[in-house]
Amino acid sequence: MDVRTDLFSLGMTLWFLMEGRAPESGSSAEIAASRLNRENYAARLPANLPLPFREVLGRLLEKDRKNRFATAADVFTALNACAAALGFRRARDYTDPAAALGWEDAEATESGALDFTKLEPAELESVEAGLSSQYTIVARINEDFTGLNYVAEEVQKKGTMSILHVLHPMFLRDESALERFRVHIAQLMRVDVAEIVRPKAIKRYSDYVAVISEKPEGIDLLSVLRTEGTVPLVEAAPLLEKIADVCDRVCAARLPGAQLAPARIFVERSNGGLSKVQIRLCPRFLAVSEAPELAR
Repeated sequence: MDVRTDLFSLGMTLWFLMEGRAPESGSSAEIAASRLNRENYAARLPANLPLPFREVLGRLLEKDRKNRFATAADVFTALNACAAALGFRRARDYTDPAAALGWEDAEATESGALDFTKLEPAELESVEAGLSSQYTIVARINEDFTGLNYVAEEVQKKGTMSILHVLHPMFLRDESALERFRVHIAQLMRVDVAEIVRPKAIKRYSDYVAVISEKPEGIDLLSVLRTEGTVPLVEAAPLLEKIADVCDRVCAARLPGAQLAPARIFVERSNGGLSKVQIRLCPRFLAVSEAPELAR
């Protein structure tokens, strides 16, 4: 397919993100007929869009694909000009392979980066008691390949909440897999990025083995999006910029295989809206087969 067809799809996605609905409704035939017989979608863009963004989106949505952007690099250049006009920082150019090697913060980080492939496995502390002796389970939140995740309250410190990753019993029977997992926990413990939620310990209780992490303040981003429905561009762009910056620093630190999802991104709301929130990111725990490959 012509890349300009994909760019039209990108324009439609941006429209949906702003409006919470598609510009057309009806059957495929009705939508096709409307596109042929009515003016460009670009002419029907919301009137309150900032002009620089309106111009970029308009070119993405041009009816005649010859008038759309021809390459991803063209889109990137236009989006950077748009970002500059709206007061956002210039994005890193991922369309240029050479540019990925030139970012200043990556160079600064890599010079003193840890070699994550040479870390010793995290210590597996033994506790001569059941898990319930130290934690009261409050809620199950999600699941990883290696176990279940819970919010729990410390028995000795009422009100102090943690996230417990309780390992699947079958996983514990594979000693080599468990050792690789402990190496991954050691990697997460050592990464020097303040916004990443790092494990505090991995403990073997008499009934379970659990990875213990602090629970961030606030609510997860997925719940926020479900409540909000749609988020204005001026709110979403600064939030996405913060998340992208954290991901850049995690990559620059050479942490292998950090995987993120909206349910793992916590935001602490403020009076300034989503654009002013503080974020904390909880990486997924890797599947046993993934960790050794990504660490190479």
